[in-house]
Amino acid sequence: MESTSGRVPTDLGQSTVSDRWERLPRAIQRIADIGASESDDEERRLQRRVLNLTSVLVAGFTPVWTITYAILGLAVSAAIPLVYTTVTAVFLSVHAQTGSFRGLRLAGLLMMLTLPFLLQSSLGGFANGSMVALWALTAPLSAMFYVGPRYALPWFAGFAALSLISVAIDSELAASAPDVPEGVRIAFFGLNLLAVSTTVFLLLQYFVRARDRERARSERLLLNVLPAPIAARLRRSGDVIADAHPAATVLFADLVGFTPLAGRIPPEELRPRAR
Repeated sequence: MESTSGRVPTDLGQSTVSDRWERLPRAIQRIADIGASESDDEERRLQRRVLNLTSVLVAGFTPVWTITYAILGLAVSAAIPLVYTTVTAVFLSVHAQTGSFRGLRLAGLLMMLTLPFLLQSSLGGFANGSMVALWALTAPLSAMFYVGPRYALPWFAGFAALSLISVAIDSELAASAPDVPEGVRIAFFGLNLLAVSTTVFLLLQYFVRARDRERARSERLLLNVLPAPIAARLRRSGDVIADAHPAATVLFADLVGFTPLAGRIPPEELRPRAR
């Protein structure tokens, strides 16, 4: 028995978030699923994974700053990225044990926002610090993905305020800037630009792809229960569909022998197939 009443195949070449997730390396899965719970819905699971991966990704770059500034004898500048790495590791450990990521989220966003500006100030401003404060932009962007656009506004306002303060005091910081070799400054300009861009790009790509896969899955579910023209009207307007027909004919039909047949055949073989 075949049907063309708007049903679509369940496999459209698109897979759900969970299906695609199983294809990622297990090391990445374990990191991103730290603190995961069976009760998490898809949205919360996505937020948790993005938070964990972003925290670990940013922490992965910090040893470069820590080692370099330690070699140059800049103890304060070396300690600031080390603090981020250490606190991130502690909170991920707590997150794995408790399953609650509110504390990790708040601590992560605060460190993403403030520590880059503190590091830049300790190095003597924008030029001598290779504009490392650019890393703080990951705070409002991450807040947008973790919680939502409205929650991200205060974090972006904080980023803007700290940027203006840094501009205002930059000349004073530059007057007492420590000695950082020109080659290190230029290299870190490129590294900061590339690392921040990579982090933001990967964050956007993962989140957008996950959202698109969920949208495709919702579309399949909608077409499985409604004819395609009705589903299209719902997508366009979102209003309740209530059409008036001056006359209508309702046909009730029963296939001979269908009830006994349905009892013998598995549901996956009995279901209508789309052409």
